[in-house]
Amino acid sequence: MIDLGAKVHRTSNEGLTPLHSAVDGKHLDAVQALLSHGAHVNARSTNDETPLEYGLLQMSNVDLVAMVPVAKALLGAGAEVTQQAKDVVLLASQNFEFHRAGFNSDSVEETSAAAEALCTLFSVEPAARRRMHDGTSPIVAIARTPAECFAELWDLLVPSSGPCKTLQGEVVRIAGRVRDEWYRNGGGNWDRDYASMASAFSKHVGTHQALDRADLEACAQVVRALRKNPDGSDRLLNWAVEWVARNPDPIPLPPPPYQR
Repeated sequence: MIDLGAKVHRTSNEGLTPLHSAVDGKHLDAVQALLSHGAHVNARSTNDETPLEYGLLQMSNVDLVAMVPVAKALLGAGAEVTQQAKDVVLLASQNFEFHRAGFNSDSVEETSAAAEALCTLFSVEPAARRRMHDGTSPIVAIARTPAECFAELWDLLVPSSGPCKTLQGEVVRIAGRVRDEWYRNGGGNWDRDYASMASAFSKHVGTHQALDRADLEACAQVVRALRKNPDGSDRLLNWAVEWVARNPDPIPLPPPPYQR
């Protein structure tokens, strides 16, 4: 196409060049061909993104392996290593680690190596390998603050998709999902399933070594009032940490009545 007169520097309405698109598709041969014909390696789109930044931002876990040689080609051609690129690579490493346990077993090691290779290319410290709970040992958070304990329990117990294996994990997952829905999404996806999850949380923390009566009453009030006062969802995180601390021995989760 170039030999027939295609313009290497032609841009779309969004200011994307052919190099942006080739990097987005992780097409190494196309990237190399465009670079050899003078494509601007640091061309900026209307969103002020270079081809390298654009490709990294569009990258998913399944793209990690293909992105490594593409990134090497761009960097070899003088692509700028921006802070945004570093931040995206770090986030990609963290995202892969969160999904590692559920990743395709045939490609998990290759993809893990690719995530580490990208971090090396961009001088970023790779995310620590995620340590999931073994399903039998006591569940204990060792962090100091409730917020840090919640984050620790989330990493330990919550899978990348679907409900948890333990009741402790599901209490943590529900608290995090409900809070995220209100704080990040403004309740836009709030439906019967979310309401059922919140109701289940209120019931779970009243079982086994239950929360104190005052906390249980306050929890029930917060759950009933979530639509009018979503800020109350913050309190679910603290109650989740407290309930798990009271119930360290893993409890199997019965089939939940919701799909989220």
